Amino acid sequence: MRKQFLSITMLVVSLLVAGCRGTLEIGLETGSPTSTVEIAELDATLTPVVITPATPDPTAAPPTWTATPTSEPAATPTWTATPAPTSTSPPPGPKVLSFTASLTEAWAGETVTLRWEARGDKATICPSARYVLFTRDDCWQAPLSGTASFTIPPAAASFPRVDFTLTIETADPAATATGQASVGLKCALTWFFSDEPQAVICPLEPLHTYAAAQRFQQGTMIWLEEPGRYYILRDAPLYEDSERNKLDLINDPLEITGDTSSEFQAPEGLHAPVSGFGLVWRGDIAQSPGFHEQLGWGLAPEFGYDAILQCDNAAPSGGRSWQTCYLKGPGDEVIMLHPLGGWQLWSEP
Repeated sequence: MRKQFLSITMLVVSLLVAGCRGTLEIGLETGSPTSTVEIAELDATLTPVVITPATPDPTAAPPTWTATPTSEPAATPTWTATPAPTSTSPPPGPKVLSFTASLTEAWAGETVTLRWEARGDKATICPSARYVLFTRDDCWQAPLSGTASFTIPPAAASFPRVDFTLTIETADPAATATGQASVGLKCALTWFFSDEPQAVICPLEPLHTYAAAQRFQQGTMIWLEEPGRYYILRDAPLYEDSERNKLDLINDPLEITGDTSSEFQAPEGLHAPVSGFGLVWRGDIAQSPGFHEQLGWGLAPEFGYDAILQCDNAAPSGGRSWQTCYLKGPGDEVIMLHPLGGWQLWSEP
């Protein structure tokens, strides 16, 4: 039956292509009797059919694709160990691990012990002072660790300190490192108000002089015959929260510009200053603006006493004096006169 269907199909196609008319004998199967099939006359003209692909709808959504996983397992990554880079850091340079002196303060002629520890190739120790006292010839080679005794020469007595410098060197790479130890030299003199020896900054010889003083409502005035100076000590802070109070200095000789003493009549129980104190207090000299408002009236007339003035040996620097001075006051109090200005009462540290 299947063969018969295929034969009939082929026959129809042949007739359509050839445009024939008539009869056609069809053999359905090999060995079968020939069958005659009456075919209707085909008068129609065959028109070729052109198949045009459909135009996609532009509004249609694009197709979506769904990944279908494979049944094969994912490959397992393999890792290869990379060796760490070899360190090529340079060798350590010179370093002073410690350098100390057995004494921080000593007398000239006294022996101190230096102790040190360092890392490097070569060590050198040199003493030095503020001024020329030691040279390169006083240096000595030393091991990288150890101790050494050093006797401070008597000639160093006038210096504030002796310093020691430890220098460490390496050749590869070429470098140096230094450390320092200092010994303050004790002073030959002491302050007039203390027996405790000082060091580094030393007191000078004290000045004993006649003095006059007068107490006021808001301060004190002191005059020293030597060096010929008036100290106006006000009971007012130099600046807010300052421990020091305001201080004014006026030197002799006074340049008198007038006499206004008749304009100042003291209230009962109080006193207007006279002589040099009066001139300074009223402002009758060129050096003084007047201090009657700052000091008020005198609580008592002026009086004399024996004063002591002593300053330290701090060297001038930057065009100004850095000396600190101490003055014995009229009640045996010790008044510190600060190099940055102002005054305050000295007290034991």
